[in-house]
Amino acid sequence: MKNPKVTFHFSLEVNAVYALEMTLQAHAIKMEIQNLPIFFDRAFLQRCREELSLGGFFWHLRSLTAAENLDVGLKKWVESEIHPLLEEGVKRYEQHWREIVHTLKENATPLVEEWNEYGQKILQGINFVSRFPWVHEEIKVFFLEPICDGHGDAFLEEGVVTFEAVEKIRQKPKKALLGLIHEIAHLNTAKIIDQLDIRRKVLAEVVNDFVAHQSLVTAGVMPALDSERLHRIFTHTINQWMTESEESFTYDPQKLRQLVEEWWSEHLESNVVLNDSINKLFRKALPIMRTIKKPSFKPNPPHFLPKIP
Repeated sequence: MKNPKVTFHFSLEVNAVYALEMTLQAHAIKMEIQNLPIFFDRAFLQRCREELSLGGFFWHLRSLTAAENLDVGLKKWVESEIHPLLEEGVKRYEQHWREIVHTLKENATPLVEEWNEYGQKILQGINFVSRFPWVHEEIKVFFLEPICDGHGDAFLEEGVVTFEAVEKIRQKPKKALLGLIHEIAHLNTAKIIDQLDIRRKVLAEVVNDFVAHQSLVTAGVMPALDSERLHRIFTHTINQWMTESEESFTYDPQKLRQLVEEWWSEHLESNVVLNDSINKLFRKALPIMRTIKKPSFKPNPPHFLPKIP
Protein backbone atom coordinates (compact mmCIF):
# COMPACT_ATOMS: atom_id res chain seq x y z
CA MET A 1 0.00 0.00 0.00
CA LYS A 2 1.48 3.32 -1.11
CA ASN A 3 2.63 5.78 1.54
CA PRO A 4 1.80 9.48 1.21
CA LYS A 5 4.51 11.96 0.35
CA VAL A 6 5.37 14.20 3.32
CA THR A 7 6.50 17.74 2.47
CA PHE A 8 7.65 20.56 4.76
CA HIS A 9 6.67 24.23 4.49
CA PHE A 10 7.24 27.65 6.06
CA SER A 11 4.30 29.93 5.30
CA LEU A 12 3.90 33.59 6.23
CA GLU A 13 0.11 33.39 5.95
CA VAL A 14 -0.28 30.18 7.97
CA ASN A 15 1.94 31.59 10.72
CA ALA A 16 0.09 34.92 10.76
CA VAL A 17 -3.27 33.19 11.14
CA TYR A 18 -1.86 30.97 13.91
CA ALA A 19 -0.38 33.95 15.76
CA LEU A 20 -3.70 35.79 15.55
CA GLU A 21 -5.62 32.69 16.69
CA MET A 22 -3.42 32.33 19.76
CA THR A 23 -3.37 36.04 20.55
CA LEU A 24 -7.18 36.04 20.56
CA GLN A 25 -7.21 32.81 22.63
CA ALA A 26 -9.49 31.39 19.95
CA HIS A 27 -8.10 27.84 19.87
CA ALA A 28 -10.75 25.19 20.55
CA ILE A 29 -8.63 23.75 23.38
CA LYS A 30 -7.24 25.89 26.19
CA MET A 31 -3.55 26.44 25.44
CA GLU A 32 -0.68 27.42 27.71
CA ILE A 33 0.82 30.27 25.73
CA GLN A 34 4.54 30.70 26.38
CA ASN A 35 5.47 33.44 23.92
CA LEU A 36 2.56 35.74 23.08
CA PRO A 37 3.11 37.88 19.98
CA ILE A 38 2.92 41.64 20.57
CA PHE A 39 2.71 42.97 17.00
CA PHE A 40 -1.12 43.09 16.85
CA ASP A 41 -2.21 46.31 18.59
CA ARG A 42 -5.27 46.55 20.82
CA ALA A 43 -7.44 48.37 18.27
CA PHE A 44 -6.80 45.75 15.59
CA LEU A 45 -7.51 42.88 17.99
CA GLN A 46 -10.77 44.50 19.03
CA ARG A 47 -11.84 44.73 15.40
CA CYS A 48 -11.05 41.03 15.04
CA ARG A 49 -13.09 40.20 18.12
CA GLU A 50 -16.05 42.09 16.74
CA GLU A 51 -15.91 40.87 13.14
CA LEU A 52 -15.10 37.25 13.97
CA SER A 53 -17.68 36.91 16.74
CA LEU A 54 -21.00 35.15 16.22
CA GLY A 55 -22.72 38.46 16.73
CA GLY A 56 -20.66 40.21 14.07
CA PHE A 57 -21.07 37.31 11.66
CA PHE A 58 -24.86 37.14 11.85
CA TRP A 59 -25.25 40.93 11.95
CA HIS A 60 -23.56 41.33 8.57
CA LEU A 61 -24.91 38.11 7.10
CA ARG A 62 -28.53 39.02 7.87
CA SER A 63 -28.48 42.21 5.82
CA LEU A 64 -26.41 40.74 2.98
CA THR A 65 -28.69 37.72 2.74
CA ALA A 66 -31.77 39.91 2.78
CA ALA A 67 -30.39 41.98 -0.09
CA GLU A 68 -29.42 38.93 -2.20
CA ASN A 69 -29.54 35.34 -0.92
CA LEU A 70 -27.54 33.15 1.47
CA ASP A 71 -24.84 32.10 -1.03
CA VAL A 72 -24.25 35.65 -2.24
CA GLY A 73 -24.45 37.00 1.31
CA LEU A 74 -21.77 34.60 2.58
CA LYS A 75 -19.47 35.44 -0.32
CA LYS A 76 -19.89 39.18 0.17
CA TRP A 77 -19.35 38.88 3.94
CA VAL A 78 -16.04 37.09 3.41
CA GLU A 79 -14.93 39.47 0.64
CA SER A 80 -15.96 42.70 2.35
CA GLU A 81 -15.27 41.94 6.03
CA ILE A 82 -13.11 38.89 6.69
CA HIS A 83 -10.61 38.84 3.84
CA PRO A 84 -9.48 42.47 4.31
CA LEU A 85 -9.19 41.94 8.06
CA LEU A 86 -7.02 38.84 7.75
CA GLU A 87 -5.01 40.42 4.96
CA GLU A 88 -4.21 43.30 7.30
CA GLY A 89 -3.24 40.80 10.00
CA VAL A 90 -0.77 39.15 7.62
CA LYS A 91 0.77 42.54 6.75
CA ARG A 92 1.12 43.42 10.44
CA TYR A 93 2.87 40.09 11.06
CA GLU A 94 5.13 40.17 8.00
CA GLN A 95 8.06 42.13 9.43
CA HIS A 96 8.16 39.85 12.48
CA TRP A 97 8.04 36.84 10.15
CA ARG A 98 11.09 38.07 8.25
CA GLU A 99 12.95 38.32 11.55
CA ILE A 100 12.15 34.78 12.74
CA VAL A 101 11.80 32.58 9.65
CA HIS A 102 15.54 31.84 9.45
CA THR A 103 15.55 30.63 13.08
CA LEU A 104 12.44 28.51 12.46
CA LYS A 105 14.19 26.81 9.56
CA GLU A 106 17.27 26.17 11.70
CA ASN A 107 15.14 24.73 14.50
CA ALA A 108 13.23 22.45 12.13
CA THR A 109 16.24 21.14 10.17
CA PRO A 110 17.15 18.27 12.56
CA LEU A 111 13.53 17.08 12.55
CA VAL A 112 13.36 17.14 8.76
CA GLU A 113 16.62 15.18 8.64
CA GLU A 114 15.20 12.59 11.05
CA TRP A 115 12.13 12.28 8.88
CA ASN A 116 14.17 11.91 5.69
CA GLU A 117 15.97 8.97 7.31
CA TYR A 118 13.07 7.16 8.94
CA GLY A 119 9.89 8.65 7.46
CA GLN A 120 8.92 5.91 5.00
CA LYS A 121 9.35 3.18 7.61
CA ILE A 122 7.34 5.24 10.10
CA LEU A 123 4.45 5.65 7.65
CA GLN A 124 4.53 1.91 6.99
CA GLY A 125 4.48 1.30 10.75
CA ILE A 126 1.42 3.49 11.27
CA ASN A 127 -0.39 1.69 8.46
CA PHE A 128 0.69 -1.72 9.76
CA VAL A 129 -0.73 -1.07 13.23
CA SER A 130 -3.96 0.69 12.20
CA ARG A 131 -4.69 -1.37 9.07
CA PHE A 132 -6.26 1.80 7.65
CA PRO A 133 -5.27 2.86 4.13
CA TRP A 134 -3.80 6.34 3.83
CA VAL A 135 -6.36 8.72 2.35
CA HIS A 136 -3.91 11.42 1.22
CA GLU A 137 -1.30 11.26 -1.50
CA GLU A 138 0.56 14.13 0.17
CA ILE A 139 0.78 15.29 3.80
CA LYS A 140 1.87 18.90 4.16
CA VAL A 141 3.67 19.82 7.38
CA PHE A 142 3.73 23.55 8.14
CA PHE A 143 6.21 24.72 10.77
CA LEU A 144 4.97 27.45 13.08
CA GLU A 145 6.42 30.09 15.34
CA PRO A 146 6.73 28.58 18.85
CA ILE A 147 3.97 30.21 20.85
CA CYS A 148 2.80 27.23 22.95
CA ASP A 149 6.12 25.40 23.46
CA GLY A 150 5.78 22.70 20.83
CA HIS A 151 2.08 22.52 19.98
CA GLY A 152 0.86 20.61 16.92
CA ASP A 153 -2.45 19.98 15.15
CA ALA A 154 -3.68 17.67 12.40
CA PHE A 155 -6.36 18.58 9.85
CA LEU A 156 -7.81 15.46 8.25
CA GLU A 157 -9.77 16.92 5.35
CA GLU A 158 -6.82 18.93 4.05
CA GLY A 159 -4.08 16.42 4.87
CA VAL A 160 -2.25 19.16 6.76
CA VAL A 161 -0.20 19.11 9.97
CA THR A 162 1.01 22.23 11.78
CA PHE A 163 3.90 21.89 14.21
CA GLU A 164 5.82 24.49 16.20
CA ALA A 165 9.51 24.76 15.34
CA VAL A 166 10.81 25.11 18.88
CA GLU A 167 14.51 25.37 19.67
CA LYS A 168 14.48 22.11 21.66
CA ILE A 169 13.98 20.20 18.38
CA ARG A 170 17.68 20.78 17.80
CA GLN A 171 18.49 19.39 21.26
CA LYS A 172 16.22 16.30 21.11
CA PRO A 173 15.24 15.65 17.49
CA LYS A 174 13.97 12.11 18.13
CA LYS A 175 11.64 13.32 20.88
CA ALA A 176 10.36 16.02 18.53
CA LEU A 177 9.97 13.37 15.86
CA LEU A 178 7.57 11.53 18.15
CA GLY A 179 5.44 14.67 18.53
CA LEU A 180 5.29 15.10 14.77
CA ILE A 181 4.41 11.44 14.27
CA HIS A 182 1.56 11.79 16.78
CA GLU A 183 -0.02 14.43 14.53
CA ILE A 184 0.68 12.53 11.29
CA ALA A 185 -0.81 9.38 12.84
CA HIS A 186 -4.02 11.32 13.49
CA LEU A 187 -4.46 11.67 9.72
CA ASN A 188 -4.57 7.87 9.56
CA THR A 189 -6.43 7.08 12.80
CA ALA A 190 -9.03 9.86 12.74
CA LYS A 191 -11.83 7.30 12.38
CA ILE A 192 -11.39 6.18 15.98
CA ILE A 193 -11.81 9.66 17.52
CA ASP A 194 -15.23 10.31 19.08
CA GLN A 195 -15.63 14.01 19.84
CA LEU A 196 -18.95 13.57 21.68
CA ASP A 197 -17.87 11.24 24.49
CA ILE A 198 -14.87 12.33 26.53
CA ARG A 199 -14.17 8.75 27.61
CA ARG A 200 -13.99 7.46 24.04
CA LYS A 201 -11.97 10.48 22.93
CA VAL A 202 -9.37 10.09 25.68
CA LEU A 203 -9.03 6.35 25.04
CA ALA A 204 -8.64 7.04 21.31
CA GLU A 205 -5.91 9.60 22.07
CA VAL A 206 -4.12 6.98 24.17
CA VAL A 207 -4.37 4.53 21.29
CA ASN A 208 -3.11 7.12 18.79
CA ASP A 209 -0.09 7.67 21.05
CA PHE A 210 0.47 3.90 21.13
CA VAL A 211 0.34 3.86 17.31
CA ALA A 212 2.88 6.71 17.10
CA HIS A 213 5.29 5.00 19.49
CA GLN A 214 4.85 1.62 17.78
CA SER A 215 5.66 3.15 14.39
CA LEU A 216 9.03 4.23 15.80
CA VAL A 217 9.56 0.69 17.07
CA THR A 218 8.75 -0.68 13.60
CA ALA A 219 11.14 1.84 12.02
CA GLY A 220 13.95 0.73 14.34
CA VAL A 221 14.21 4.12 16.05
CA MET A 222 13.28 2.88 19.53
CA PRO A 223 13.13 -0.52 21.27
CA ALA A 224 9.91 -2.48 21.75
CA LEU A 225 7.32 -0.94 24.06
CA ASP A 226 7.47 -2.51 27.51
CA SER A 227 4.88 -2.25 30.27
CA GLU A 228 6.65 0.69 31.95
CA ARG A 229 6.64 2.81 28.80
CA LEU A 230 3.03 1.92 28.00
CA HIS A 231 2.20 2.97 31.56
CA ARG A 232 3.86 6.38 31.06
CA ILE A 233 2.09 6.95 27.75
CA PHE A 234 -1.26 5.95 29.22
CA THR A 235 -0.93 8.21 32.29
CA HIS A 236 0.42 11.23 30.42
CA THR A 237 -2.20 11.09 27.66
CA ILE A 238 -5.18 10.71 29.97
CA ASN A 239 -4.03 13.58 32.19
CA GLN A 240 -3.44 15.82 29.16
CA TRP A 241 -6.67 15.19 27.24
CA MET A 242 -9.13 15.06 30.09
CA THR A 243 -8.77 18.85 30.44
CA GLU A 244 -10.51 19.81 27.20
CA SER A 245 -14.11 18.91 27.98
CA GLU A 246 -16.90 20.03 30.30
CA GLU A 247 -16.94 16.40 31.41
CA SER A 248 -14.36 14.27 33.12
CA PHE A 249 -14.54 10.71 34.36
CA THR A 250 -13.59 8.64 37.36
CA TYR A 251 -11.71 5.39 36.94
CA ASP A 252 -9.42 2.94 38.68
CA PRO A 253 -6.02 3.83 37.12
CA GLN A 254 -4.48 0.40 37.61
CA LYS A 255 -7.54 -1.52 36.40
CA LEU A 256 -8.07 0.69 33.32
CA ARG A 257 -4.37 0.72 32.43
CA GLN A 258 -4.18 -3.07 32.64
CA LEU A 259 -7.28 -3.41 30.48
CA VAL A 260 -5.89 -1.02 27.84
CA GLU A 261 -2.48 -2.71 27.77
CA GLU A 262 -4.04 -6.17 27.41
CA TRP A 263 -6.23 -4.88 24.58
CA TRP A 264 -3.19 -3.34 22.85
CA SER A 265 -1.28 -6.61 23.00
CA GLU A 266 -4.27 -8.47 21.54
CA HIS A 267 -4.67 -5.88 18.78
CA LEU A 268 -1.02 -6.14 17.70
CA GLU A 269 -1.32 -9.91 17.43
CA SER A 270 -4.57 -9.73 15.45
CA ASN A 271 -5.35 -8.70 11.88
CA VAL A 272 -8.35 -6.59 12.90
CA VAL A 273 -8.58 -3.01 11.65
CA LEU A 274 -8.14 -0.46 14.41
CA ASN A 275 -11.67 0.90 14.13
CA ASP A 276 -13.22 -2.51 14.86
CA SER A 277 -10.61 -3.37 17.46
CA ILE A 278 -11.08 -0.18 19.49
CA ASN A 279 -14.82 -0.81 19.70
CA LYS A 280 -13.94 -3.94 21.63
CA LEU A 281 -11.85 -1.77 23.98
CA PHE A 282 -14.75 0.64 24.42
CA ARG A 283 -17.12 -2.19 25.38
CA LYS A 284 -14.75 -3.32 28.12
CA ALA A 285 -13.50 0.07 29.34
CA LEU A 286 -16.54 2.38 29.31
CA PRO A 287 -18.43 0.53 32.08
CA ILE A 288 -15.61 1.31 34.54
CA MET A 289 -15.34 4.99 33.49
CA ARG A 290 -18.08 7.12 35.06
CA THR A 291 -18.48 10.61 33.59
CA ILE A 292 -18.80 13.63 35.86
CA LYS A 293 -19.43 17.32 35.21
CA LYS A 294 -16.72 19.95 35.78
CA PRO A 295 -18.66 23.11 36.69
CA SER A 296 -15.57 25.30 36.72
CA PHE A 297 -14.73 24.52 33.07
CA LYS A 298 -14.91 27.54 30.76
CA PRO A 299 -14.01 26.98 27.10
CA ASN A 300 -11.91 29.55 25.28
CA PRO A 301 -14.45 31.13 22.90
CA PRO A 302 -16.34 33.21 25.53
CA HIS A 303 -13.00 34.78 26.49
CA PHE A 304 -12.75 36.56 23.16
CA LEU A 305 -16.28 36.80 21.80
CA PRO A 306 -17.86 40.17 22.61
CA LYS A 307 -21.21 40.28 24.32
CA ILE A 308 -24.12 40.51 21.92
CA PRO A 309 -26.32 43.49 22.82
